[in-house]
Amino acid sequence: MVSEKGAKEVCLCTIITPDFMAGALVMLHSFFEHNDWFKGDILIYGEGLRPKDKELLSLFPNIKYLEPDPEVQSKIEDILVHRPELAYKKMVFYSLNLFNLPGYDKYFYIDSDAFFNGSIEELVHMDHGLMCSLDFATYKGFAKNGETFELEREPDDSDIYWHRTFNAGILFIDKKLVNRAIFEDLLALLAPKNYIGLKRPTTDQYLLNQYFRESFHALPGIYNYRINISPQIQEKEGFSLNDAKIIHFPGPKNPWMAHQVIDTVAQQPLYLEPLKMWHTAYLKMLSDLRTKAQKA
Repeated sequence: MVSEKGAKEVCLCTIITPDFMAGALVMLHSFFEHNDWFKGDILIYGEGLRPKDKELLSLFPNIKYLEPDPEVQSKIEDILVHRPELAYKKMVFYSLNLFNLPGYDKYFYIDSDAFFNGSIEELVHMDHGLMCSLDFATYKGFAKNGETFELEREPDDSDIYWHRTFNAGILFIDKKLVNRAIFEDLLALLAPKNYIGLKRPTTDQYLLNQYFRESFHALPGIYNYRINISPQIQEKEGFSLNDAKIIHFPGPKNPWMAHQVIDTVAQQPLYLEPLKMWHTAYLKMLSDLRTKAQKA
């Protein structure tokens, strides 16, 4: 898409399955609500999407459906031979495709279980290769075991421990990282030998931390606000829920799945307010869908 003179070419990318359609619709609708500056492409890696799903997604402009790179697909299948339990989340590996997809200045990769509460236009003008927010382990002062990716609550200074790691559900990538050399490096890590010893059911997050953990630019938690670490974000950075630009619900806490919501709030009441915010965004999205249907 041709941008205005002097503007950067920005795309937003997400991965969608039928079970995550409600989340994806809210994520995209809230993005446009708060980011009217955006005129770029929406890149979708769809897994099992039905015609009615694509019809709903047509609410948004400049949608492009992409197929995963054959090399990535082949590597994933090799891993699944040894780690079949990862099959249910194999599409999460598709974020790696962006590193072999030239054509944009900035790439915003957003999980479909997140939603927007503010503009992120300022990120377009930041000159860093990879920007993302710290993960649970780092905010809590823990570490990750580099061989198993297990959380270590009392790490020492051994090289085996990674003391600064990031959450890969929300990534901001500059075009300087989108090239064949980096893609081939990532493909080399996307191999069974790199996943056989892992104790956690992790996909791209382990691989990306392995490659970028020493070189990424850490963004404040407002760009990937997770409720389970909100006390640490408040303590370390001074930001509250109302300051959050992107609110993220990783794990079995999907706001559109009633049983998960009930379990989550019963166990962690801190989730009630952000869930209310998500459902307000959900109702706005439904209202726009109705308006569109009435005009059809």
